[in-house]
Amino acid sequence: MKKPGDWILAFIPATAYGQRESFRQHKFFVVASFITCLFALGYCCMSIYISGYLFAGAMIVSVALFFILPFLLRAGIRLEILANIFMGTIAVVYVLLIYWEGGIRTANVAPWIVLLPALGMLLQGRRTALLWLFIALIIVGVYSSFYFRRIHFDIKFDTSKDPLFSLLSLSGIVAIVYFIISVFERGK
Repeated sequence: MKKPGDWILAFIPATAYGQRESFRQHKFFVVASFITCLFALGYCCMSIYISGYLFAGAMIVSVALFFILPFLLRAGIRLEILANIFMGTIAVVYVLLIYWEGGIRTANVAPWIVLLPALGMLLQGRRTALLWLFIALIIVGVYSSFYFRRIHFDIKFDTSKDPLFSLLSLSGIVAIVYFIISVFERGK
C-alpha cells in the first residue's frame, strides 16, 4: 500500500535517488512548489474579493508557474534552474505586492521577502541564500528609499476590506512558512 505522499516521488528524477541530500532537495522543491501554488491561489481569490484585479491576474500567472515547476523538474530541467525561477517568481510577486499595496510600509508585504533567502538556503545552500539575500536587500532598499523620499504609490484595492485581507494574508504567510519548514524537517 502506498503512502499518501508517494505521489511526490513521481516528480523526482532518477538521478536524485542515489544521493541523500539531492533527493531531499528535490522532494522539498516539489512540495514547496505545490504549497506555494495553493497559497498563491488563495491570495488570488482574496485579491478578487478586494477588487484588486490587476494583482489577481499576476497571481494567476504565479499559480500556473508554481504548479508547472514540478512537471519541469520531472521533464529533466535541473533543480538549480527551477529553484531560482521559483524564488524569482516570489521576488516579482513581492515587488508587485509592494506597488499594489501602496508601498513597503504595510505589514502584508514583509513576510514575502523573508522567504527569498530562507528558501535559497533550504533548496540550494549558503551560496544561493546569499544571492537571494542580496536581491531581497536591494528590493527593500529601493522601496525604502521611495518611502523615505515621501514618494508614495496609490493603493490599488478597496481599502474598506483591508482588515480582513490583512488578517488572511498574514495568516497565510505564517502558514506557508510553517508548512515549508515542516516539509524540510521531515525531509531530513
